[in-house]
Amino acid sequence: MPQQDEVLEPEVLPPEDDKAGPRRPPPRPGSAGINPILFGAIIDIIDLVSMGPAGLAMGALAGGWLSSRNRSPSWAVFVSAVVCGIYCAMPMTHFTPLMTMIGVVLYAWNRAGRRR
Repeated sequence: MPQQDEVLEPEVLPPEDDKAGPRRPPPRPGSAGINPILFGAIIDIIDLVSMGPAGLAMGALAGGWLSSRNRSPSWAVFVSAVVCGIYCAMPMTHFTPLMTMIGVVLYAWNRAGRRR
């Protein structure tokens, strides 16, 4: 009777460091998207030069395009386009850099989260 080889299975152990779990690959150059402050400034400039239906169209197009450049999911691109279009169409928002201020808050919030 032929002798059967014994099957050896390796034992897989988790890493010994404190940061066990899946690791994200390092970011590729140019993959960060558009800074939220720049995003807001562009929308505020469009708001400054447009109004009414033209502002709605320009804001929606710019908001959707900028959001897609940040590799956002399709629902977020749609929401961003709608919000930016309404913001650019609203009266009396021309001299208030609201979107830039929101971008500053988001940028600071994101940086504070990385420090923890």
